[in-house]
Amino acid sequence: MFRISAKFPFIIVALSFLAAFVTGLVAYQHSSNELQQAAERQLTALVETRKSNLESFLKSISAEITLLARSGFTNKALINFNEGWKDLGKRPDNYLAKHYIGDNHLQQKEKLDNPKDGSKYSSWHAQYQPEFRKTLRAFGYHDIFLISLSGNLIYSVIKENDFATNLDAGVWQDTNLAKAFKKAINPATNNALVLEDFAKYLPSNEIPAAFMATSVLDKNKNPIGVFAIQLPIQRINELMQVTAGMGKTGETYIVGSDFLMRSDSRFEKNSTILKTKVSTVSVKKALANEAGVHIINDYRGVSVLSAYIPFDFLGTKWAIIAEIDEDEVFAPIQEMQNFMLIAGIVIGIIIAVLGVIFARHLSQPIQSIAIATQRLANDEMETEVPSKMRADEIGDLARAVQTFKDRAQVGAEMEKTLEKKEAQLQETLNNMSEGLLLIGSDLKIEVFNDKVEQLLELPPNFLTTNTPIAKILEFQAERGDFGEGDIAQLVTEKLNDRTEHSIEERLNGKVLDLYRHFTPEGVVVIFNDITAERNATVTLNQKVEELELFNNMAVGRELKMIELKRQINQLLEEKGSKARYEEVDSL
Repeated sequence: MFRISAKFPFIIVALSFLAAFVTGLVAYQHSSNELQQAAERQLTALVETRKSNLESFLKSISAEITLLARSGFTNKALINFNEGWKDLGKRPDNYLAKHYIGDNHLQQKEKLDNPKDGSKYSSWHAQYQPEFRKTLRAFGYHDIFLISLSGNLIYSVIKENDFATNLDAGVWQDTNLAKAFKKAINPATNNALVLEDFAKYLPSNEIPAAFMATSVLDKNKNPIGVFAIQLPIQRINELMQVTAGMGKTGETYIVGSDFLMRSDSRFEKNSTILKTKVSTVSVKKALANEAGVHIINDYRGVSVLSAYIPFDFLGTKWAIIAEIDEDEVFAPIQEMQNFMLIAGIVIGIIIAVLGVIFARHLSQPIQSIAIATQRLANDEMETEVPSKMRADEIGDLARAVQTFKDRAQVGAEMEKTLEKKEAQLQETLNNMSEGLLLIGSDLKIEVFNDKVEQLLELPPNFLTTNTPIAKILEFQAERGDFGEGDIAQLVTEKLNDRTEHSIEERLNGKVLDLYRHFTPEGVVVIFNDITAERNATVTLNQKVEELELFNNMAVGRELKMIELKRQINQLLEEKGSKARYEEVDSL
């Protein structure tokens, strides 16, 4: 059989480790779920914000293009450039390519306003180029185009290799600019704005380009040509690469229906537009008009928390993706897990040491009481009984042994102890202070004394005149004074409580005795701290019970001694000897 000194440490350590493990496991699971849900909500809000910003950006460009295309300036420019084109002879394409591209030695060809060739086209160009160039820079477009109904690209601000070519039958007839032009003049579009998705555009050195186009109308609302712009990639990247709220590994990007990126990755030095393929589950779901958030492997093969949402603008479908590495999302949980593991080991060691000390603290007094009991059985009445002042079962055992030693001494000591406790209790009662609150009919404090903050344990300067009583109740409810539950509901219940007298116990053990006096003008609340009084009453009752038990045991023992003396005297008299003990009356 194990001794007490071995049993207690084992049980305490085992239970402590079990409690720590279960608590840690539950806390870890709960924290992990909460953190993931918070990250999911943040990513969802982020991807929706990106969609809204992108939609606003494209709508603003749409409005700009529509306004420019319907302006009288653009209408006149298209008519004049078309006349100038026709006035250049049989090969206006070669003529314009020579004077505006081949012979243009400016590093930025758009800065050439007039090559001074004397042509009608160049005179018109000198008039319109500065204004279109200002528009280009003001709105941040890559290029602005005017295209005749026959497909001739009769004007371009930047003057790349597509200038002065025919988009209907020329070398660039298969480009996405040509497609945008053909959609814009198609009667089915009803002169509406069209968007042609990103593709590699050879005239711009194969950089990814997307185009918006709409028809230019005459006074009778008939199309006379097409106004088009090349979308600015940089502005789209600026929208998608905002790092606020993305952490170290978060990013948002756009993917087209061909699973190729339409914006650059935050983590790549070189452009990823139309180069990096992203065929993840998130992209597929978004392109299927679904929205959501889940954990997947991204295009880099990294496990990420991914939020996705579909985007459709002028018939062009994209997927907007927001992602952050799973390791970054759950890094706080890993740190907490490591901390809990270390803390559990340290606490386990401390508990083990305390368990051994506690076991010895129990076994050694029991052994001392056993030795004292043996000595008392041998009539060594001067023996002191140890551990009498303990408040546990060992103390009860010691006090029971003490009653067999000296009833009078024990009674006197217990009486003195009782008197002392009563004096202490009386002193505590005499020194108790009351808290007072006068609450008006508007449920705001009108009068209070300094003891209110102390008794209710409120922060310094928390109370002021006209402080709503609901503010105090809300503070107490949040602290847990009223137990668990909805804070607003607990405060409402307290405000509606019409009990005149009640006793409330706080979580820290403090007990308050409350009296309420209700009047039409409000309510007066007086409350006392009765914690000490309640504790003193419990101690008093325990001492009375001990005295009654001792008295009953002592009286029984005295009666047995008197009877024993009588029997000895009777035996001596029967032998003819003289009685040895003096007869006394029974108690």
